[in-house]
Amino acid sequence: MSPAQASTSSSDVVTAYLRLGLAFDRIEEGFVDAYTGDPNLRAAVGNAPAPQPAELADVARGLLADLPGDLDPDRAAFVGAHLRALECSARKFAGDDIGFVDEVRAYFDVDIEPEDPAIYRAAHVELAAALGVPGSSGEALAAAYARHRRADEIPPERVDECVRAFSGALRERVRATYPLPDSEIVDFEVVTDKPWSGFNYYLGDYRSRVAINVDLTQHMSNLPHLIAHEAYPGHHTEHCRKEQRLVGGGQQEQTIFLVNTPQCLMAEGLADHALHAIVGPEWG
Repeated sequence: MSPAQASTSSSDVVTAYLRLGLAFDRIEEGFVDAYTGDPNLRAAVGNAPAPQPAELADVARGLLADLPGDLDPDRAAFVGAHLRALECSARKFAGDDIGFVDEVRAYFDVDIEPEDPAIYRAAHVELAAALGVPGSSGEALAAAYARHRRADEIPPERVDECVRAFSGALRERVRATYPLPDSEIVDFEVVTDKPWSGFNYYLGDYRSRVAINVDLTQHMSNLPHLIAHEAYPGHHTEHCRKEQRLVGGGQQEQTIFLVNTPQCLMAEGLADHALHAIVGPEWG
């Protein structure tokens, strides 16, 4: 069954939403960041004729028109925000010209505007003082910062050891504060030839595989942030608690995680604050 043929009755709106989200992976592999729902549904979407972006946009609009269906207001709001994001993605894939601010609003349900440049200038003053070169700016400040970063580099052969030390310490602290399933686990691996420094692959059943890229230089001042971001109490912890509490409570819409959606923005924001949340601002 193609996405356009999916039933949109109120009782099936979540299944139709999941089917639609899975169809985007047929257009751009990796659009579905994680899926822990019914494997038969994923197989059915994967075996269906390749979808067309304009068709997916039509399906998203149709599902929006069916809301709230039999969903409670909070669940309907969640699904609706993600359908609007998917409709915009489908239009972009179809070649529609969408302004950047409008695109961000559709994807993430936020409005953006330029910040005052004075804030960045003030940050540069503070950075120069912290680096011991007060009054420096431009190339001189950049050179001082580069020297500091070089002194903070972790040799590639030591990255795996550091990852396991940091992750073990963070896992103990998180599990002592936030109940996690006894079976949860993160398998770390060191990889190369990737465009990112770290990535969480959530596999379901409270398991994640986290890859750390040593082609990009890892720094002692950043690696704890990276581990907290990807694992404890970041992405892995968030996925585990959602699978346990939300999916376990019947919210099947939480079994799919899609890029360029509000849930993506929230997950990245939570993960960016993860280290401070569990250790505090004086973690260093």
